[in-house]
Amino acid sequence: MTSPTISRPPRIRRSHVLSQGPCLRTLAAVALGTLRPRPKETPTTPGPVITATLPPRPEALLTSYRAWCGGAADALPAHLFPQWGFPLMAKALGTLPWPMTRVLNQGCRVASTRALDPAAPLECTAQLTALSEEPAKARITTTITTRAGDGEVRAEVYAVVPLKGGKKKGGKRREPATVPAGADCLAWFELSPRAGLDFALLTGDFNPIHWIPPAARASGFKAPILHGFAALALAGEALIARRLGGDARALTEIDVRFVGPLVLPAKVGLFVTPGEDGRLSLTLGPGEGERATMVGTALVNTAPVNTAPVKPATVG
Repeated sequence: MTSPTISRPPRIRRSHVLSQGPCLRTLAAVALGTLRPRPKETPTTPGPVITATLPPRPEALLTSYRAWCGGAADALPAHLFPQWGFPLMAKALGTLPWPMTRVLNQGCRVASTRALDPAAPLECTAQLTALSEEPAKARITTTITTRAGDGEVRAEVYAVVPLKGGKKKGGKRREPATVPAGADCLAWFELSPRAGLDFALLTGDFNPIHWIPPAARASGFKAPILHGFAALALAGEALIARRLGGDARALTEIDVRFVGPLVLPAKVGLFVTPGEDGRLSLTLGPGEGERATMVGTALVNTAPVNTAPVKPATVG
C-alpha cells in the first residue's frame, strides 16, 4: 500500500484572531490574576461543574484548521477542544491557590463516543476532577466534556504547577523517552518557524513562548516551541489517514504526554508500534533512538498494517 502524501497546508490568515475572543479574554484575565490575592486553601475535588452553551464554530475557522492538520471535512475535530474548552477550564481552576500562569500542560486523554456535529451548538462542561500535591509540584486533572448533536467528546487534561519552595526528592533522574527502534513511521512533519503562530491563530492559545522568540528564550528555549495540542492534532489525523482508512470514528481514544519541547523549526515523524487490547503506541520524534517530544497510546477499532515509506509533510 502506498502511503499518501500530506499536502502543504496554507498559511493561516491573521483574520482568524477575530474568532478567538473568549481565549484572548481568558489570557488577559490570567495575566491580571497574578496581581490579585489567591485562595489560601487547596480546593477539594471534584470541584464545581462549569457549564456553557456555545454557538457552532465558524466554518472558515474549521476549514483552515482541517487544512492545517489534515482533518475530514464532515466533522468537528475532537482535538480542537482547547479552542472552546480552555476558557471554561480556566474558570474551573480559578479556585487553585497558585497563579494560572504557572500551570503547565503535560498531556491529555481524548475519548470520543460519536463525532461532534460541526453545525450544532456546543454543550460544554469543565470540572477540576483530580488534584495531588508532591514536594516540588502539584498535579491537576481537568475534565472537559463537549456534546454537539449526537456526538460527545470527553477530554481529560493533565497539568502540573511548580510549587515555590518545593524540593525534589533525591534519586535517579528518569531517562528521557526516545523513538523506539523498528517502529513504523506513518508521517513526517516539517514545521516552519511560524507553526506556533499558525496554531495560535486557529485556537486562541497565544502564549508567547509559541510564537515570540524573545519570550521563548526567556523561558529557557532556543526558539518558539510548538503547542502540545498541535502535536496531538497532527499525530491524530496522520493516524486516521494512514492506519484507519480516513475513518475518524475508528479512533475512539488517544492518550498522550508531552515529554519534551518541540523547538521550531523542526522535522519530526509519527512512529507507531503495536500494543495490547486494540491499542497502538505512539511516539513523535526526529528519528529512531532520538529524544521524543510526545508519547502515548491510541485505542482503535481496526489497525491494518501500513509499512510503506512516507514523504515528509510540510506544516506552517
